Amino acid sequence: MSHPKKITRETRLGIITIYTLKVMPALLALCYMVYYLLLSFDVEWLELYRIADVSLLPLIFMYLCSYAFKFCAYHRVFLHYILIANIIEYWEQGYGIPVTNETLLHLRLLLIVPTFLIAIYYYVKHHQKASASVRQRH
Repeated sequence: MSHPKKITRETRLGIITIYTLKVMPALLALCYMVYYLLLSFDVEWLELYRIADVSLLPLIFMYLCSYAFKFCAYHRVFLHYILIANIIEYWEQGYGIPVTNETLLHLRLLLIVPTFLIAIYYYVKHHQKASASVRQRH
């Protein structure tokens, strides 16, 4: 009879860290999307934006972790969305974009649709591979 492995505090923290790193990009992208959707109805929820706003260095860290821990491609789709949204935001603040605020908002909202479609595509593709490998084992 084998003894169950004792899970140490470090192991638990490692597991929590991995799951947090997996969920963080999707959660941040969701916050960005909700913020921009609310803006389209003239509701500016600055607290949500401040909580979810990610500067360049943490974004680089999340990209590196994504590759280091071999997360699947749909995980990085959300990082791409955050990067593009931040580039638009930084460019607008620094140099100004010669379009109306409404057009800029539509551009941001337009990013939501392809992001979700690509994320769903990669999610389904990844899970089809996983279920096929499970069927092959049995």
